Amino acid sequence: MKRSTQWLGTVSATALALAPAVSAAAPVGTAANSTISNSVTVSYNVGGVAQSPITSAADVFTVDRKIDLVVTTQDTSAVIVTPGQTNAVTTFRVTNNSNATIDFLLAATQQSGGTAKFSGNDTNDVSNVRIYVETNGSAGWQAGDTLASSLAAVASGDAVTVYVVSDVPVGMTQGEQATVILTAQAASGATPVGGAPVGTAGTGGSAISQTPVGNANGKATMETVFADAQAEAQTSDGLKDGKHAARSDYRVDTANLTVAKYSRVVSDPFSGAVSPRAIPGAVVEYCIVVQNTSTTVDATSVSVSDTVDAATLQSVTVPTVGGTFNAVDTCTGGSATTWTSTAGGIYQYAIGTVAKNTTSLVRFQATIK
Repeated sequence: MKRSTQWLGTVSATALALAPAVSAAAPVGTAANSTISNSVTVSYNVGGVAQSPITSAADVFTVDRKIDLVVTTQDTSAVIVTPGQTNAVTTFRVTNNSNATIDFLLAATQQSGGTAKFSGNDTNDVSNVRIYVETNGSAGWQAGDTLASSLAAVASGDAVTVYVVSDVPVGMTQGEQATVILTAQAASGATPVGGAPVGTAGTGGSAISQTPVGNANGKATMETVFADAQAEAQTSDGLKDGKHAARSDYRVDTANLTVAKYSRVVSDPFSGAVSPRAIPGAVVEYCIVVQNTSTTVDATSVSVSDTVDAATLQSVTVPTVGGTFNAVDTCTGGSATTWTSTAGGIYQYAIGTVAKNTTSLVRFQATIK
């Protein structure tokens, strides 16, 4: 089962995404900290004669800052991974719907059980979770994108592509899922990373606080109001809290190999092939059955290694590969090939690829000493 929620910082390293680093859009609403000035003019007559209009003093107030942000996953289904895979990528967009340029703190966490984003349940964790910001101009995570802990100076209306990059434990099994959460929090003071343009990757920064509810509105001051929506319950994000989050899933889909070895006596020195017995001088035939039961993923670089006990068996024949298996103990047909043999009676044969939902057979004979 699981774990406790982990807040994971950022560190280093396959890819998938659909958008440029920063999508520029029109600013959202009147800019924060701008002033709106308004006055009124009154015209009137006295005794039928028009008098000089009178104008009021200007009423001036400062536009307050509305903090609104949205994080969305760009994945349309779980990202398919294999056990032991490094640098598996989920892709997100952080959009600044505030009426001001602001920074964002970024945090990647792992869901602790429960319903996954797309289907099924979150049943495991990935490792070495990192956050990268799209900065090299090409869609999809790759070298040149920037490891970051924040976004610096994202303009009103702009959106930034962010990748959560993780490694998949070898122990994860077919169908297991790990759900990751990207949270962005409104902040100030982030510094662009290593010359990256403003509006992309950053470091540092401090969370922005909302002007306390109940405080009188200061006409000459810029107050801060949180207007963000609540994200999915599994993200632990609340309503109007200055942050927003989204989830995506990794799902293991891998080859599923099984191997079985069968033997039958095919002849002996006395009975020949009629009711042969396993006596010295008898020939034994072995059938090795390698099956890939996955319906989606091929197994590659498959090889068999068979240790033949030289104290009891001799005269090992060349292997026959392919053919059919009778589901009991017998392989028939196939093509002759060669072993790679090493000291200690180890015989190896490289099958290569065992395609999804297929079976590969290796057959050979040996004589009982």
